[in-house]
Amino acid sequence: MRLGIFLAVVFLGILHRASSVPRGILPPSAYAVGHDLSPQVPKAPADECKNVSSSGSQKCGTKGVTHEKTVIPIEKTIETDIINAPPRKDSVTKMPEMCNPDNCKLPNCWCESTRPPVEDMPQFVMLTFDDAVTQENMKFYQELLGDPKRKNQASGCRIAATFFVSAEYLDYPSVNELYRMGNEIALHSISHYIDPSGNYWNNLNTTGWVAEVVDERLMVVRSTPRFPHETSGVSGVPFSSPGGDAGFRMLHSHFDYDSTLIHKRDGPYDAPVFPYTLNHGFRRPCMVHKCPNDTYPGLWTVPLNYLFRRNDDKYNPCAMADSCLPQPETSKDIFEYLRFNFENFYHTNRAPFPVFLHEARPRQRTEGRLPSLRGLAPRRTEDVHLVTVSEVLDFMRDPKPKESYAQRHCTKEDLPESTCPKWKRCHYPTTLRGGERYMRICGTT
Repeated sequence: MRLGIFLAVVFLGILHRASSVPRGILPPSAYAVGHDLSPQVPKAPADECKNVSSSGSQKCGTKGVTHEKTVIPIEKTIETDIINAPPRKDSVTKMPEMCNPDNCKLPNCWCESTRPPVEDMPQFVMLTFDDAVTQENMKFYQELLGDPKRKNQASGCRIAATFFVSAEYLDYPSVNELYRMGNEIALHSISHYIDPSGNYWNNLNTTGWVAEVVDERLMVVRSTPRFPHETSGVSGVPFSSPGGDAGFRMLHSHFDYDSTLIHKRDGPYDAPVFPYTLNHGFRRPCMVHKCPNDTYPGLWTVPLNYLFRRNDDKYNPCAMADSCLPQPETSKDIFEYLRFNFENFYHTNRAPFPVFLHEARPRQRTEGRLPSLRGLAPRRTEDVHLVTVSEVLDFMRDPKPKESYAQRHCTKEDLPESTCPKWKRCHYPTTLRGGERYMRICGTT
């Protein structure tokens, strides 16, 4: 059974039966191993689809990829505003100064800190998935997140996750459905180019980063009706390459937050860091190069805090819950690993606990394990909220004690009407990665 699936199910079991809370992170060595084993090259975007049969199948051509200009042809629509928008904030090229809390005030500035922004802090859990959403793994996501009975007890809102999607193999009707269910859709690059050396991503200029990430937002907006063009966040590309200042200039101009920077902790009882803004730059040791050197006023970073295993010096800390080495093997190992980290966050400072996973392919999940995992359930979770990354940042901008906290984006039993009642299938006969591709998009034209 794929570890990402197992971790997600186990963790939901913990939330529905534990009195305390976990927390997470990963080392460069775990990223270096990688999760995509075959070499890949950037995939060319397709021309406009054309009908080739009465069954609704589509056939599309291909174009070459360049990082020196916009990848997708842009029409004079809202997409023009996305790609041609002036920078929303100005970065500052200088050595970062120490952040003074007296001068760094919410909602647009917050110093790096392990101290909660408010007393009696609610405990947030951020469940995220990297990479493409497909028809195959959507079945698992539906099972995990589609039950309206799985809700945050204090608010009555359905639990929600953040999906950092990459364009390769992305199924847009499934993306639309996840968004309709109240989940957040964020970005993870078009090409998802696998380069263990890091040269591709580290040498990419800002225009190249715009082509990889901002243009992906255009693709999602085009193919998913009513999807908000103000997609907020970006997760690390393969091997979590932050991209240095070139990548962060793109982030600063077009997005609200980043989730790529690993924050080293010296042990499980070294308090995790809360989300903060890069008004005073990134001052931590750079665990995966390149890290930014400049300052980016108003751009939030969601720290990738290290995860640990209890009483095991041989266990490498890690930044993504399914990437720790050696990986937990049994259901008991996984339960204890998540429970230990969750309780560590909960009893240390209640920093948002990240359960950051890679895309789930439910290939080998057995029927016998799900019921037993669902029986793991916590005795009290009234102060625990499983929400999106954007919801956590909304809280950070205006923090409230747990008795006063009200979830801003709340989806309950009744979902809004689907904006993707019909879809069409496109056929890409050739791609730069080799082979053909099929994809579904919302709409009939």
